Formats: sequence, C-alpha cells, structure tokens
Amino acid sequence: MRYLLAFMLLVGLFVIGKRFSCHFGPGIKGEGPVKTESRSVSGFHAVDLSISANAEITVSDQYRVEIDAQENLLPILKTEVEDGTLRIYFEESVSHTEDLVVRISAPSFDAFSVAGSGTVHVNSPLRSEKMNLNISGSGNILLPDGDFGTLRSVIAGSGDLEIGGRTEAMEAKIAGSGDIDA
Repeated sequence: MRYLLAFMLLVGLFVIGKRFSCHFGPGIKGEGPVKTESRSVSGFHAVDLSISANAEITVSDQYRVEIDAQENLLPILKTEVEDGTLRIYFEESVSHTEDLVVRISAPSFDAFSVAGSGTVHVNSPLRSEKMNLNISGSGNILLPDGDFGTLRSVIAGSGDLEIGGRTEAMEAKIAGSGDIDA
C-alpha cells in the first residue's frame, strides 16, 4: 500500500510538472523594438494583471486596450475577457523584457487584481458601489481618487496598496509584508 501511494504521488508530481513546465525555466527573452498594439476587447469591468507590466487605468466611455511591448512578445501576450474580467497574461514563460505598458479604458471598474510584480495605476477618479483589490506577490495598486460603498482589499506577499478618496466600509487583509496606505 505504501508503494502504491508513493507511486501515485510521483505520477501526480510528474503530471503537475509537465502541466506547468512552460512557465518555468529560462523563458522567452524580449527582443526587437517596442511596438504599440491595440486589442479589440470589451465588456469588462475588472482587470486581472498577471504579468510584470505597468497598467494605466482610465475611466472612459469607450473600451480600449493598448499595449507597448517588444515585438516578439506581442503574439504571446494574451488579453481575454472572461466573466467581465480582462485577463492579461503571457501564454509562455518570459524571462526578460523592456518595460511593458498596458493602457486600459472602460466605462467603469469594480475590481483590480495583480499577480506577480505588476503595477496597476488608476489615472482618473473612480466610483463604484463595491471595489475589490487583490495583490498576490510584490505588485502594487495605486488608486489615488476613489469613492466606494464598500472596499475590500487583500494582499498576499510584499505588495503595496495606495488608496485615496472615501469609502463607507473597508475590509483589509494582509498575509506577508505588504502595506496599505489609505
């Protein structure tokens, strides 16, 4: 029985390793000039940033996503809307790149999530009945002017959250060495 359990554990680890092997190792190095590319996405009210990039957020009547990245990275940089959330991620491991910038506009936002070392900077006043802010890793969310009914924030890691404005109720959780400046 002990050998069967050990064998099943090894098989499980092998399967998990194969599944995620494309996200480890040296990865693709950004090469070529920085190009700007517009993406055709709409219908989102939340942003999930899973790359090391600066995401500049603006409230606007129009949906817009524009990316500044090295030429060879644009085809593997994905921007997809799923259940109202704009997900930004690389489909392959990337090891080094020049500064990536993602400019995002939408009529309203109610959630921002950063996984890794990216930064979300909201450049215009933001109003929402409910706002959720999540950082997993060393990322940052900068929201200098907000007006919220309820604000929920979670930091898991060493990320920083800077919030200005007002809220009727706030729930904040930190697991790690992160900071919240509100």
